[in-house]
Amino acid sequence: MKFQITSLALLALLHQVIGKDGLCDVESGQPNIIMDIEESKETDISQETIPSELPIKGDPYTEIKLDLVFPKGNPIFVLSEKKLQLLEPLDRDMDNLSHIVFQVTCTVRDTNKKRTIPVIVRVSDANDNSPVFQNTPYEVSVSELSPVGTTIFTGLKAVDPDAGANGLVEYRVVQGSAGGAQERLTVADGSKHFAINLPHQGQVTVARPLDYEKTQRYLITIVASDRARNQTSRMSATTTLTVDIKDDDDQNPSFIYQGCTLHDGSCVTPEYYSTVSSGVLAGVLTISPEKIQAVDMDTLATPIVYSFLSGSPASFREYFEINPSTGTVRQVRPADSSFTKKFEIIVKVSFSSEAIKRLFLPYLYFELVHEQCNNFRAIAS
Repeated sequence: MKFQITSLALLALLHQVIGKDGLCDVESGQPNIIMDIEESKETDISQETIPSELPIKGDPYTEIKLDLVFPKGNPIFVLSEKKLQLLEPLDRDMDNLSHIVFQVTCTVRDTNKKRTIPVIVRVSDANDNSPVFQNTPYEVSVSELSPVGTTIFTGLKAVDPDAGANGLVEYRVVQGSAGGAQERLTVADGSKHFAINLPHQGQVTVARPLDYEKTQRYLITIVASDRARNQTSRMSATTTLTVDIKDDDDQNPSFIYQGCTLHDGSCVTPEYYSTVSSGVLAGVLTISPEKIQAVDMDTLATPIVYSFLSGSPASFREYFEINPSTGTVRQVRPADSSFTKKFEIIVKVSFSSEAIKRLFLPYLYFELVHEQCNNFRAIAS
């Protein structure tokens, strides 16, 4: 009976010794501990580590004693039982803090045996920063003749200090509220006339034809957003690209006089009248309702050249001439009613620049009608 009791006591003591020998060991059997924690959002310090406790064997109240050692810098964590609790917010982006390295000293209370265990806490990124546009304001001037698809601006740049997808930026054009007049300019929202087809590049292209005569300035509202995996947590910033449209010679010369029917600011089939007497040399003709005059519908005010294109009778040039600069029509030879009852002359107007003349062929016409040798009627179209 005494031998049996002694055996049981030895077994209990052996079990206790074996158990004590496992104290302060890392549960995974590894020589160090690796944990994760998310960086703080603003001043928050309540986030927990993963795993939530130090994986060290032993009860921190009755079996082991734990102490944190920070060889470099001030303590970042404090222990609460086996939990690591932050003492200050973690800013991974501002402090370039990807991980925290320190040590935990574990002491077995019964034997006073100590062990030092390295601890690495990896700091994961939280999407806590919005993109910030660089080098603003954005402005560009664009020809109204720029074809659809033309890249007009490549200077967009927004920076997001977050890591990974949280720091990747993409751009898009959104509808704005621009409209009305500004500095004597017609201003419009640019969301329909411009686009960003490659969001990650942010190159702005022409999406619809441009017309200086209708709109001289567009305001394009552009949003830069990060690419956080959780779309509801994505953060963004907004800026404006001002696009000033440059006037080019895309408008034909047009006749304009008071009382004519207008379309897009030009007279539709304008009519002019004049009278001469048979057998009389009139010289400069008085034209009604007013002198023949064509204008450049662009703001460039390019000089216009007037000339006769064709007419009837075929010998009309023997009787009339036109001043190439002013459009003044002059009779240079008397006309006789026995020769013709009317003259019809087609006038061509073009820009003085040969380069522009080759691009545009704006023909305008007027007809001279000789009735009883004393009445001329002019029709221009």
